Amino acid sequence: MAISALPLGLSLFLMFSNVGLNGGGKVLYFIAISLFFWLSFSFFYIPYSALGAELTSDYHERTKLRNYARIFSSFGNMGATAAPLLLISLLVGSGKTQQFSWSCAGLFVGFFSAASILATLYLLRNQKPGDTIQESSPINING
Repeated sequence: MAISALPLGLSLFLMFSNVGLNGGGKVLYFIAISLFFWLSFSFFYIPYSALGAELTSDYHERTKLRNYARIFSSFGNMGATAAPLLLISLLVGSGKTQQFSWSCAGLFVGFFSAASILATLYLLRNQKPGDTIQESSPINING
């Protein structure tokens, strides 16, 4: 999973960058970058999907773990959708070109994608397969 962080971040940056090619060259470039992205994403997502089974053998703990992962993933997806557009509008509003602004957005998304992968690995660095997940006290939403 760690090996995917840099290629995934780089592929996201390259997807949003204008390379100055025309016609067929640009099409081939984006086909190659798309393949690079999906390969990098697969190197991340396959182990990430199996992470719950590696962390615990208990069905209920795995269910809780995957639910938390989906919640954080949903918020991350919302942020990754909205933040680049806000960044682009701020940059264009300050006089930067569209091309520069989109490249900055790609750098932003690529950086935070790679950083979230590395943060996940850092937070799980001491967890060994089969260890019980430390459970915190439940949150009381009723007051």
